[in-house]
Amino acid sequence: MSLPNATAQLTRVPGDVLGVSSLAQFGATTAIESPNGLWSYQELDEASHGLSSVLRQLFVPQGKTVCILGARSPSLIVAIIAAIKAGFAFVILDPSFPLKRILRCLELVRPGAIIALEPHENLVAELEKSVKLC
Repeated sequence: MSLPNATAQLTRVPGDVLGVSSLAQFGATTAIESPNGLWSYQELDEASHGLSSVLRQLFVPQGKTVCILGARSPSLIVAIIAAIKAGFAFVILDPSFPLKRILRCLELVRPGAIIALEPHENLVAELEKSVKLC
């Protein structure tokens, strides 16, 4: 049995193939319950659409991964859906990890972009000093 070619070119998969493009069809139905309130499918769709548009405008090369730096929250779910809608693979980095571990993950993944969720935006400046994005 042979392993697949690890250097094969990755291609983007449109979000509609994965079913995320149809979130709005559920409208005001509750999608997420959190201590900070409720998110409807419509709100989730709108927020993820906006972020996916930004990701596409960054001109991240095809086949690159997007790293999402954030803890469990509705914003993390929005970022995951946005990455899928934009056709990117993603890696979630927990900001509670030691900085050395996050840097090692970034070295291995070599992401095309990093999405930093509140309140961790300041950590990106520190990471960019040590890791070159594509």
